[in-house]
Amino acid sequence: MTQAITTLTTPVAIPTGRNKKVPGMMKDEAGGEFTTEFVGLRPKLYAFTTEDTCVKNCKAVRKPVIEKWLNFDHYKDCLFNKT
Repeated sequence: MTQAITTLTTPVAIPTGRNKKVPGMMKDEAGGEFTTEFVGLRPKLYAFTTEDTCVKNCKAVRKPVIEKWLNFDHYKDCLFNKT
């Protein structure tokens, strides 16, 4: 599994090879922090929280809209209540 994860921002040096632009390789978007909650609705439509931040990704929606109107509870509501 560690062969499929890019750890470019992780402070611990794990030998991963050259997988910067290789299709199918996973990348560490949390910057080495632990993910506390994750909600994945579709490909490129997900949100996760770390201990101090919330990262939201929603393709084809402008960033100001995501930052101003969407929060993590909207993602959870969509997943569990189907609204």
